[in-house]
Amino acid sequence: MNKKIFLLLIIAISLTFFGCAERKAKENHKLAEELFKGGNYKEAAAKYAEVIKLDKDIPEVEDSYLKLGVIYAKYLEDPNSSVFYLEELIKKYPKSQRVLEARKEVGVTYLYKLNKADKALEQFEVIEKENPKVPYLDEIVFLKGKAYISLNKLDLASKTYENFSTIFPNSKYLEEVEYQKCFLKLNLGKNKEAIQYYEDFLVKYPNSSYASLARYDLATAYENMGDLNKALDAYKSVGKDYPNQEALKVKIEKLEERLKKKSKKAITRTPKSVKESRKKPATVKSKKTTKTKSTTNKSRKKTDSQ
Repeated sequence: MNKKIFLLLIIAISLTFFGCAERKAKENHKLAEELFKGGNYKEAAAKYAEVIKLDKDIPEVEDSYLKLGVIYAKYLEDPNSSVFYLEELIKKYPKSQRVLEARKEVGVTYLYKLNKADKALEQFEVIEKENPKVPYLDEIVFLKGKAYISLNKLDLASKTYENFSTIFPNSKYLEEVEYQKCFLKLNLGKNKEAIQYYEDFLVKYPNSSYASLARYDLATAYENMGDLNKALDAYKSVGKDYPNQEALKVKIEKLEERLKKKSKKAITRTPKSVKESRKKPATVKSKKTTKTKSTTNKSRKKTDSQ
């Protein structure tokens, strides 16, 4: 009987303790949210860290892991800590609604902060495969393409973006994807296709923030194709928004010099075979004329003798 009472007391104390701990965690989470919204990220992180000590499957704990990941990646410049908290969330609470977002944030951190595009790609592929109806799938596909570019897998990046405009016609990433498609064609050595892609892009997005880059790349494609006049016109149309004006100036000057030299060669140089062919008719004509004159003189002498 005494043992049963003792066990009941232990259970009651435990429930009270955990109840208090859970209540405390919720209070800390509320304070952390206020600090986070106010831009006090370091203090917010400290409060979120208090919340996860509860280590219990409640929304506040799951959200705290996610917020710690976001804060350390975006505001405290500590990407390794960010990945740690996000991966802890994925591992401890695999069925949490926040896991998808955690995977995305892990991928973004690996891609842009830690330069580990292969690890980023793993996260994006899991999301795309297991959750094809996720509302931000366009962002995942966009990031997947960027990861392929970072890994220099340009063919795979090109395939990833190939039907983006058809599948996600209203995506906020559409304009950048369309520019990347042009860029990929150029860097895959498909200059003729790149020219068409760039020209279409500039017609569709004449005021794009990528317009000056697109004009420069278009000029490069023309130059690669050997059409120096069109290349020069394209370089001159790049505009003041291009980030490296000095390099653009040098490029234009060098191309003008190449065209100048090419023009001089075309005017002054006559092929040897043409020169020879011009000489031959004059020589033949001269012989015929001499022969005719000689025959005429002979006939005149003969007539005179008679």
